[in-house]
Amino acid sequence: LYVNQSASNSFILTNNTFYNNRAEEYGGAVYISGAFDHEQVLNFYNNIFFENLAEAGGADGDELYIRTDGDHDGDPATVNIYYNLFSPWANFTSGQSQELYLTDPANYFQDHNLSSDPLFIDLYHLAPTSPCIDAASDLAPAFPNEDFDGDPRPQGEAPDIGADEFRSGQLEVGLRVNGSHCPLVLHPDYPLVISVSLEPGGTGGEGDYFLWAEIPGGSCYCFSYPMSWFPCACASPSPTYQGSLFFLSDVEVFSGSCAGLPLGSYTIHFAVDSVKDGGLSADAAQDSVTFEIR
Repeated sequence: LYVNQSASNSFILTNNTFYNNRAEEYGGAVYISGAFDHEQVLNFYNNIFFENLAEAGGADGDELYIRTDGDHDGDPATVNIYYNLFSPWANFTSGQSQELYLTDPANYFQDHNLSSDPLFIDLYHLAPTSPCIDAASDLAPAFPNEDFDGDPRPQGEAPDIGADEFRSGQLEVGLRVNGSHCPLVLHPDYPLVISVSLEPGGTGGEGDYFLWAEIPGGSCYCFSYPMSWFPCACASPSPTYQGSLFFLSDVEVFSGSCAGLPLGSYTIHFAVDSVKDGGLSADAAQDSVTFEIR
């Protein structure tokens, strides 16, 4: 996200999640330029900045870079950073580190920030052990009453940091390919490792687990635990496992190689429902990861 702040006296960023973004120069997630005096107030509340990368090198603001004094008169913009989570090693005290960098922090104020892994269960949803849960403030400017799924905030004693508001009792799943939620480019000599997560949400009981792959050409293969793939219908995959719903955290279910696989685009799907009937329910929790072999 690039923002030229020269035309406005205020900026607000509240309850967003920035994950796995890249910038060729400064501000891997967010780069603010054009600010030039203390009357311009930049507010950052309740946001997640995690595993972003700026490629300028040094103190380039992997998560957040703010050019606070554009006219170089020693009177920088006012910057408020409260109740956010940054990748480890962000220096909130100085405001000048590789993860968080303000060019002049003279009018910089901060508190209640975390430097940690947010513990996602999938691309943006929080695991039940996430440090983001109940760690935000509902007094933040422009505080949203709903999360990005439309769930009301807060669900607990306080709202959660980031775009997601964790709901206890909600069935949620997560999927990683080679450790990533994000689209990947793999080479034929790379390993292929699939890991899954499940938050049963207190539903208990039993259900169906599904893991299937869309392969180049449009056909699908379903996975039968522990190591077997077989052709199946994309619209009605066969269950991988049927039984108790229990908590899983990045459990490796397949480890192999890309060698011998056709070149092209693949999408891996993982889904779990709470009805043990062998069919994929319409309300099943689902996640997917796309990668390309080339």
